[in-house]
Amino acid sequence: MTPRTLNLVCFHYKPQELSDINEVNKINELLLQKLNETGEMYLTHTKVKGIYTLRMSIGQTNVNQNHIEKAWKLITNKATEIKLIAKK
Repeated sequence: MTPRTLNLVCFHYKPQELSDINEVNKINELLLQKLNETGEMYLTHTKVKGIYTLRMSIGQTNVNQNHIEKAWKLITNKATEIKLIAKK
């Protein structure tokens, strides 16, 4: 989404079957909500060229590889759940 700088990772979830940017934005807004509701992580968002973009800061002193892997697993699990719901 944007060049990497220091500790901020910017990304969005784009299912292959979706081409409408408004639908992609809605899915990412829902993904952010579901992730933050877990209490296991907290992401923020912005819009980059009209695309709803999730932001994750990973530069805290005590963050290690295990934290990143756990966060990525949670992100992918919630994205999969949303994709399954959207298919119904």
